[in-house]
Amino acid sequence: MLNYLLNIGKFQSHNAKSLVNYFRRYREIFFGHDPAEILKLTPHKKSWILQAIRHFGNYYNYKTNNPECKELIEKIINRYGLNIGLDMHQKIYIVDDNYVLNSVRKLIAFQARSD
Repeated sequence: MLNYLLNIGKFQSHNAKSLVNYFRRYREIFFGHDPAEILKLTPHKKSWILQAIRHFGNYYNYKTNNPECKELIEKIINRYGLNIGLDMHQKIYIVDDNYVLNSVRKLIAFQARSD
């Protein structure tokens, strides 16, 4: 898997090694009886684990030309909600009433200066 990430995936050495280590460390939990144990970890660590597992799915597909492992991985992630809370799309930001108006004014002023 390391060679795949380095040569095919074009990952930097440190990132590729980290992904392989996360996969080795957490594969038994992910593919085991209770993948929900991963939910107890920090979002940062969950993100690395899920990246490592997904890259393993890509590697398996590359080696065997069989996409079923990738599909299984996505089913496990969705079934247990392992990717919930990892992105910023679900966040709510509270701003004052004039935030949007002030931001648009700044953008217009910046655009006028650059012309």
